[in-house]
Amino acid sequence: APRWRGLRLGLLAARRLVDLAGGGCGLAVSHVAPVRRDAAKLVGVPGRWLPRHRTREGLRAATARLRRYFRRMGFERLGRTRYYALHLGQ
Repeated sequence: APRWRGLRLGLLAARRLVDLAGGGCGLAVSHVAPVRRDAAKLVGVPGRWLPRHRTREGLRAATARLRRYFRRMGFERLGRTRYYALHLGQ
């Protein structure tokens, strides 16, 4: 929800998800990309809660911000692929 943005809860929630879903694994791999607006029904939230990127440039900027966000948690890019990995054993 928009009222929870800016409180830095995203990294905490993402790390908790990785810890719960990746229990016993040594590596978590993710495709880090902004959620699409048409995914509101799948996520179970109102469509107006999801950001709308009107231009390709806006989408690229949002993707770069999100990837920087996940790099702060420890995710690293896997070579030249679009996937990022987090070593859970460290």
